[in-house]
Amino acid sequence: MKPAITTAAEVRPLIYGMPAFSELSAEILHAGKAVRFRARGSSMQPLVRDGDILLIEPLDTGPLQLGEIVLCNQRAGSVVVHRVVRRQTSPDGVRYTIQGDQVEKADGTLSLAKIHGRLVSLERAGKVIHLQGLPASFLGWLAVLRSRSSFGRGQSLQFLKHLVKRLPVVSTFLT
Repeated sequence: MKPAITTAAEVRPLIYGMPAFSELSAEILHAGKAVRFRARGSSMQPLVRDGDILLIEPLDTGPLQLGEIVLCNQRAGSVVVHRVVRRQTSPDGVRYTIQGDQVEKADGTLSLAKIHGRLVSLERAGKVIHLQGLPASFLGWLAVLRSRSSFGRGQSLQFLKHLVKRLPVVSTFLT
């Protein structure tokens, strides 16, 4: 039997947020391969923006750290790219609290089995932004602190927020 020939007009892309994308990306990452796709939504702005191309690598590249951005199952058939803001040890094992940078409430706590990979770089306007190393870790920790307090949400700290965004180590990621 000959394989079916598919024309370009018949190919339907998998879109981030579709159940098929959720299943396939988890499978690819658990097989040890990276996944690259276009981000949709605004929950991780200003770092990750709608339309950015994200590169997610499997978790086997090292232990999961607070402040890292991960691809995980939010609910059955749906994945999100959000930040690890808390780590808790329970009798059932380690659980991670995941939250979008622009979302006031956490998505919930997840076991490591529901976290499929970590964001290692993104592409925006032809420029690659690497999210490894000290500058990205610093930005991640600021986001974790913000999620745990009212940092950047009240009027009293708007000046500090504005000042931090102007630091060269941070502005590289936000321009």
